[in-house]
Amino acid sequence: MLRSVFTKDIWDRRIAMIWWVVGMGLLTGWIAALFPVLRDSEAFEDFLEEFPPELLAMFGMDVDTFVTGGGYLSAQMYSFVGPIVIIAFAITVGVAATAREERDGTMDMLLSVPIRRQSIVIQKALSLAVLSGAIVLSMALTLGALNPIFDLGLGFDGLAAVSLGLWLLGLVFGYATMALGAFTGSPATTGGIAAGIAIIAWFANAFSSLYDWLEWPSKLSPFSWYLDDMPLLNGPSTGQIWLVLTSM
Repeated sequence: MLRSVFTKDIWDRRIAMIWWVVGMGLLTGWIAALFPVLRDSEAFEDFLEEFPPELLAMFGMDVDTFVTGGGYLSAQMYSFVGPIVIIAFAITVGVAATAREERDGTMDMLLSVPIRRQSIVIQKALSLAVLSGAIVLSMALTLGALNPIFDLGLGFDGLAAVSLGLWLLGLVFGYATMALGAFTGSPATTGGIAAGIAIIAWFANAFSSLYDWLEWPSKLSPFSWYLDDMPLLNGPSTGQIWLVLTSM
């Protein structure tokens, strides 16, 4: 018998999580396997040199580092695919934790059990942290295993730093979604607002190199903190401190 909200949340999502973890591991492996092909392609290198650097910066691409394993994965995996997946997952779980429970009428049943409301929220938050952490860990372990095979040149500190940052990025939006769901009680409204906030935050960071008026707003974007100083290449950065503080 499941004795806590935390273990019930984990148990209820066990099948879906298998697909999430395996799927992200396979996707990460596929992206990593493309690196040797692009690295050895002169045509692709010429394309990068001719492409406007401002547009490359929108997707975290740097001409000088993209031909390295760390630069390539920073742009392809950790600046684009990874954030989309982890934020989508965190928002989905965040909506289910509060707004969907309220809509389905199960929240009243849950609150009727002899558990403090604060404990329920904390346990659901911990469940979100563990589940999203499993996806991020799947990506990291896959890259760690493929690092020598595809000559990615990744260091442990960089891989750990970017994985931590990606996990915290998901928690920021996941916990914000939980809070929104508690106020709105509507899954559709909660998911829409949370997704909108995520898109605006990405836009502010990605387009700050093109529009000067976005320079200050970009400093408030969790994406800016997450990508600060390219953690996969350079290890932990001060931006991760802001992610920790925001996700608490």
